[in-house]
Amino acid sequence: MRVRPSVPAPAPESERASAPAVPPRSAWWHVPFLVLLAAGIVLRVMVWAAYRPVLLYVDSYRYLGMVDGGTVAGPDPAGYAFFLKILLKFGDLSLVPIAQHLIGLGIGVAIYLFLLRRGVHPGLSALAAAPVLLDAYVLQISQLVMSDLLFIAVVVLAAGVLAWRPPPSIPAVAVAGALIGGAVSVRGVGQAALIAALLFVLVAGAGVRWRRRLASAAVLLTGFAVALGAYMAVCLYKYDEWGMGGSHSARILYARAATFVDCSTIDLPAHLRPLCPQPPVDRRPGVDEYVWGQSSPARHYRDPDELAELADFARQVYGQQPLDLAKATVVDFFRGFAPVKADMPKQVPIGRWQFQTTYPHHGGATGTPADINERFGGGPPVVDARIATVLRAYQLGPGHVPGTVVGICLLLGLLGAAGVGRAWRSPLRSTAFLFAATGAGVLLIAAVFQFSWRYQLPGVVILPVAGALGLTALLRRVPEGPEPDASAADRPDAERLPQVTDQLRPVDEPQTAKAARRRRRVLPFGEPSR
Repeated sequence: MRVRPSVPAPAPESERASAPAVPPRSAWWHVPFLVLLAAGIVLRVMVWAAYRPVLLYVDSYRYLGMVDGGTVAGPDPAGYAFFLKILLKFGDLSLVPIAQHLIGLGIGVAIYLFLLRRGVHPGLSALAAAPVLLDAYVLQISQLVMSDLLFIAVVVLAAGVLAWRPPPSIPAVAVAGALIGGAVSVRGVGQAALIAALLFVLVAGAGVRWRRRLASAAVLLTGFAVALGAYMAVCLYKYDEWGMGGSHSARILYARAATFVDCSTIDLPAHLRPLCPQPPVDRRPGVDEYVWGQSSPARHYRDPDELAELADFARQVYGQQPLDLAKATVVDFFRGFAPVKADMPKQVPIGRWQFQTTYPHHGGATGTPADINERFGGGPPVVDARIATVLRAYQLGPGHVPGTVVGICLLLGLLGAAGVGRAWRSPLRSTAFLFAATGAGVLLIAAVFQFSWRYQLPGVVILPVAGALGLTALLRRVPEGPEPDASAADRPDAERLPQVTDQLRPVDEPQTAKAARRRRRVLPFGEPSR
């Protein structure tokens, strides 16, 4: 019997997935993105010129108070305050929005390059990067002394490191874990990114031994714990606090419970009864009022263990009215996908995140813009009304991503991850899942506490990436045949053996594509195996 060498195996998935579906033939393929990038630069220059030296919100005063040596026991983690402290060593307050605008542009470039790397069409990659470059709500938050943009940047970077070449290497997993730990030190909702990343390292890469996958998961958790632990150790050493906003957590948990609790039907200890709101449920204010408002029962509750009692009240309510909590969370989650951005009943006013033609002043701030600018430099607060008017018209007109578009992107990402149609065999399924789960998870955790258009910004930036990956997986035809994504060293012996024996194959052995397809099976997330 004559023998012949078998046809060489196709390239690994990590190499196949990195090749663009439509290779750019010239620099002209990048013109759409360059136009969007140029527009993003122009808009950011306008924003910086319109509001000098910086915009301030209620939270801004707390962050700057931490920089000035204050406590880190406030409502927010102190990671962003550390970022400000480093930044302000090199200049005054006007440097903060410059750095944040550059971070926004960097996120856009990173998204575009990542999607090209994973084989997404340049035009679709440019569209996915457009929200962070052009959305007016992203532009406005970039001019504010607020943690949102830094948080989004770290989360996007962590996901990009993980999915740059799946299955991720051990060093990449460690770096991603550390980045997610850093993200949680900026905003607590970053925990959603850890869950999504953990699932990703467990499912990305067919043929990889489970021992390797579990090792990757352990490395991810270790990197996360080391980064977050280092941050907390610094806070404990310098401020005698953990720096995770613990004192505020009890208040926000109580405030959420106060919006729907029915004290007439649940069993509450007598000492917690004074915390029950008096108005009927349908006439109660929103979460914000129960956190900060003077009419909140928590404001008049006098107890040495006040925070512990507020947390206990919330636990009692959540345990006895779990469906009401779930309903409130789901309703607030889907509010963000509304086609029109407008004020929602009993929620944080959207005007706080919109450009104004005069310098905004917010009630509840522990100071004034003049005080802050005098302390940190940058000059008195000034607004160029002409530029501000243009920016406001842009924001209220075409200059924002409708929530419906964000929802469609999430749906496309989930369909691609689920393997609908052609996506069943796509190497992009696990990556689409990573970005969809990260974006949706951050929005969902935020919705547990409160709805705010500000809290929708991570979805505006991250979910278009999931949509681009999902759409590519749904539409691209993947060639038949095995596409292993792991090296031989990563596969079990039972899976490596056929590659050796196949080198000597009888000539008369049937090798039709149909027979190969029948023998082939597909693992979850479309990662093929032999």
